Amino acid sequence: MDTAATKCTGFLGGGCGQSVALVACVSEEAPAPRKGRGPNLMRSTTVTRNPEVPAPALRCPDCDHPLIYLQTVIGGVKPLERWDYFECRSCGFFKYRHRGRKLRRTPIIPRLRGQS
Repeated sequence: MDTAATKCTGFLGGGCGQSVALVACVSEEAPAPRKGRGPNLMRSTTVTRNPEVPAPALRCPDCDHPLIYLQTVIGGVKPLERWDYFECRSCGFFKYRHRGRKLRRTPIIPRLRGQS
């Protein structure tokens, strides 16, 4: 048997008449979990309403009305990705991903910083 000290934590709970026990044991000598990526590979995201390259003029796939441009999100690691967000007054919100050239319905729109 290993002589390294071990920490164990547990949880005992139940729901619907069932008991559940979860136990996690970690050796004191185990290596620390890896931190995130290095500073040069960290992901950053920019949200703007005035991108350098204008958003494409798109039409709603459901009702064929012109979509109203809302904002652009640029982010990820290299190569950077870009998503343009649009609204159809009758059908809801859409996002266009440039890498895949796909227009998809979306329930949420990322907020600009400082926007309430």
